[in-house]
Amino acid sequence: MILLFSDDVRFGNDTARALRGQGLPVVSHDPDLLPQICRHADFCGVILDGRHTPLRFEQLSEKLFADYPDAPVLFLTQPGVSVYPCALKTACLDHGVDPLQVLHRFCRDCMGEENYATYALQHDGRAHSFTYLGYPLPLSDYEYRLLLCLFRNAPHAVRTDDLLSNAFPNGSTPRHTLWTLVKRINQSAQRISGLRLVQSVYGTGYRLSDGIVARSPSSSQGERSPS
Repeated sequence: MILLFSDDVRFGNDTARALRGQGLPVVSHDPDLLPQICRHADFCGVILDGRHTPLRFEQLSEKLFADYPDAPVLFLTQPGVSVYPCALKTACLDHGVDPLQVLHRFCRDCMGEENYATYALQHDGRAHSFTYLGYPLPLSDYEYRLLLCLFRNAPHAVRTDDLLSNAFPNGSTPRHTLWTLVKRINQSAQRISGLRLVQSVYGTGYRLSDGIVARSPSSSQGERSPS
């Protein structure tokens, strides 16, 4: 996951939504919550939007570096601003620069090719496809997005709201659609192995089924599988 911290709420939300639409798991947060978010989130990169309050975000970058010295950080600035953040990259966003191109490149570098693989399930980021037990797994675009989100977070369960915001950033997908998509994914998997790929976790959301990715025994409580 990529964490974006901005004091411009519209910019943060719109940018994160656009990047998620490009297949990048980006979530925007209030900069006041940076320590708490970083403490609890599994992240591989951070974007600090220091365009409007550069000194404040410079201090946040120092705090971030002190706690996570190996975390890739992109610091956004405006022309004429002199700051010295603790960041892997600094990008000056003037009128001739497309912010999404800059951010997409940074996020892609953080994420790599996303060719996740386990013994049972493999993901090809270039082809946008999955292979299950050596066989191509036929999925619709929405089914693919949902399974990729679960694979990124495996073996942990993903909250329903997080699935909707990360896999379907346009905001028009109803909650009950997730159950239908999971059912179709499981039907495709069952044609190959007779087993389900996805389980629902009561009161939380969904996760990959046992045997796909190793998990802790404590995470097995309250789980059931859509037919």
